[in-house]
Amino acid sequence: MIETTTKHTFIDEMIKHGFSYDGARALFAYYEDEMIDMYNWIKPEISVPVHGEHRHAGISLTFNPIAFRCEWVEYKNIEELNKDYSHDYDFDDLCGDTQVIKVGEEGLIIQQF
Repeated sequence: MIETTTKHTFIDEMIKHGFSYDGARALFAYYEDEMIDMYNWIKPEISVPVHGEHRHAGISLTFNPIAFRCEWVEYKNIEELNKDYSHDYDFDDLCGDTQVIKVGEEGLIIQQF
């Protein structure tokens, strides 16, 4: 199911799909930044909220939680990731191979590859 979502709904749904609260917030912030960059690049003269209500005036995403779960995976640390990938990545090498979102001090979310 694909729907337009808010930050709170996104976080709640991603927690249901195995992400931590901090990880879900970081993933939403990543997409929120992407949307802001897109608006700054396109510079539309008018931007109308999809629902037309004040409470929906913030950034919203088209959201399919299963697609997000298939595309992104959260790890507690890089050692946990290295076990999954049978590799010895350091943070810089990993960033060269895929999109990486930091979560707290040691956690990370990667775009699966």
